[in-house]
Amino acid sequence: MPESIQLLDADVLRKLQSQIHVISIASAINEIVQNSIDAQATNIEILLDLNTLSFQVRDNGIGISPADMILICKQHYTSKIRSSKDLADIKTYGFHGMALSSIDSISKLTIISKVKDYNGSRIKMHAGPTKFYSEQNIVKDIIDNPVHPFEKESSGTILIVRNLMYNLPVRSNMAKTEPQYRVFNALREYVLRLSIHNPTVCISVKYLQQSNNLESLFKYEGLKTYKEDNTFNVYLNVLRSIYESIVPYNTLKGVSLKYKQYSVQGVISKSPVRVKHLQFMNINRRTYNNPTLLKTINSLFRECKFEPQENTVKYVGRPYKFYPMFLIDIQGPKNMNDLIQDPSKCVVEATLQDIIDPLIIRTFKSFLVTQGYMTSDTTSNIKPSFVNESLNFESSINKYNANIILDSNVRAGRNDRPEINGRYETITLTKSLKLKKSMKIGKPSLKYLRNDHSNSSILKKISTAVLEVPTEYNLTDSYCSHNLYSNRQFSITKNDLSNCYVINQVDKKFILMKVLTDLDDVKAELYILDQHACDERIKLEQLLKQFMSDVLLDTLYIQPINVLELEVSTVEANLFKHFDLELRRWGVHTRVERNQSNKSSEKITSSVLIDSLSDELINKCGRDSEFLKGILLQHMNDLSTTKKLPILPLVDRFNQTQDLFNSENVKDWRMLSNCIPAFYLEIFNSKACRSAIMFGDELTKTECNLLVQNLSKCQQPFQCAHGRPSLVPVSEIANSEHKTDK
Repeated sequence: MPESIQLLDADVLRKLQSQIHVISIASAINEIVQNSIDAQATNIEILLDLNTLSFQVRDNGIGISPADMILICKQHYTSKIRSSKDLADIKTYGFHGMALSSIDSISKLTIISKVKDYNGSRIKMHAGPTKFYSEQNIVKDIIDNPVHPFEKESSGTILIVRNLMYNLPVRSNMAKTEPQYRVFNALREYVLRLSIHNPTVCISVKYLQQSNNLESLFKYEGLKTYKEDNTFNVYLNVLRSIYESIVPYNTLKGVSLKYKQYSVQGVISKSPVRVKHLQFMNINRRTYNNPTLLKTINSLFRECKFEPQENTVKYVGRPYKFYPMFLIDIQGPKNMNDLIQDPSKCVVEATLQDIIDPLIIRTFKSFLVTQGYMTSDTTSNIKPSFVNESLNFESSINKYNANIILDSNVRAGRNDRPEINGRYETITLTKSLKLKKSMKIGKPSLKYLRNDHSNSSILKKISTAVLEVPTEYNLTDSYCSHNLYSNRQFSITKNDLSNCYVINQVDKKFILMKVLTDLDDVKAELYILDQHACDERIKLEQLLKQFMSDVLLDTLYIQPINVLELEVSTVEANLFKHFDLELRRWGVHTRVERNQSNKSSEKITSSVLIDSLSDELINKCGRDSEFLKGILLQHMNDLSTTKKLPILPLVDRFNQTQDLFNSENVKDWRMLSNCIPAFYLEIFNSKACRSAIMFGDELTKTECNLLVQNLSKCQQPFQCAHGRPSLVPVSEIANSEHKTDK
């Protein structure tokens, strides 16, 4: 018989609730730092030891009175609010009364505090009784240094957290295996969000290295004086202190927009970055976590081709990703519902989202107009579904004057590079399928706007002949379907390719073939195959197969080069450190060096030295350090967000992969392709395209047969190297009473 319902044990309940309020060591530090700011601290020192999941936070706030020390760490005890009415205009970060209780339940917590009006300090250990703290009962911090009592005239609090999650072994193991750079990035983000609203508070973070030496992660000095009308300088100062020179600070543009009781302020980078995590939005001092809005913003920038203005390295299409770095702060009417959506007190869905989101989108559109990435006319073509066009805005960035075009260099229009000329010609296949040639000329959009008064050409309308092909297709590894007619679906598989009958070459560009099938009483279907796309796919998979074999067997040819130095921020240096072995497997040998800027300064600068590169990268990048840095950062970002899989686990299964690549049948090719960096895919796509059979090359029927048979062995036979479909259906042949002879 099942057990009767009963109340959970209090200790079990606290452990379960702790997983809601404390999800990581960085979130635990954030909760305590928020308490320090609520306690009016102006100086906060954080010390971190990831090896033991221990940390300590020391502040010079007002301290905790002896009476409150007795109640501290108890669930739902707080000094921030008294009733639900207080939430309407709350000015503190904390109000749950759960943070310290949750941390105490899964760690060994020590609290030392002193109020200025009291003579001595008080200490509370592991939720035990409160005691008077003096030199006679001294305790040590996480690096075994003695923690002395506060001076007589001072006040403040010291929280020492040892062995976080010690009684939750699974979570503890997960936290200890979390990459160091992720913890550091989370800490930077937490401190950034706190500092922009508390610019006079000094916050420093140090961590214990594997060698037991203390290393400074970052330090925000705090502003001695602060004026609310000078928020742009505050944002710059905070970003510079916490993220260093991840983008040139002269490329950060201040933005401001107002609507009724709402205001939007912030900075947006004119220079793109390769990582996506440098995008921050706050609403009324709370984190605004809206993935849909972020996706819309990034799509807006991508549509406007927000990319570096000049590249010495040429590439086809848009294989590389670029993102804006921005910090947006929204102030408006407060709502209690925004405070209680998430235990971390972030806003997931703003109560007045129909006003706030259009304000944010309008701010970004105005920025793109002033920077020349779009015109005021084209902004109306990009409308998120949630934008309310009836809103009237007052924007300080909207000082754009169209006459500036006359004094600038402008590159405008579409930039579609036709790789295969044959795709852009009028071709009549059958009476029922006619592929037409259309001229698509869009409105001119300002791609780049530079006031250098040079004599370059102004607006150029770029017309591109585009071959209209059926777009309702579905491509998978071994299956392709087309809804060419409303009442007929054409389907073809890899097996059909291997058993098809090649009729002949058509117009020195295509291969006409017949696929036998009994689907819907249809005896055969006619398909036309792009000979260039076909050979391009074959050559691409051959190149990738050989390349992956070299990578996994560690036979990739590496060339030493004269040391190439990349200037990087500390954030980027941490990425290079963490993914060092991964990059080496891909033929990139690096080492990170840290240099002190000068003898009188504690500021540390970082650089990455490239010692060796693969032949492919040397031929592609030459000595363009910025391009090389960018593509490496993109791959490391793809790894950190799991868009790419690491290759090292496959190397550990060496015996299996060796047999796999020595065989003709590569069964796990798709899994391996998810490991290949985007820059190598772009290199091999270009190689395959340049070396493939072109339109205009005459092929015999035997050569056509050989192409189709080789294509049937590919893992992705129905798309070219750049993702376009390689074949389309032409017609169907009705079944007859007599057997059709080939």
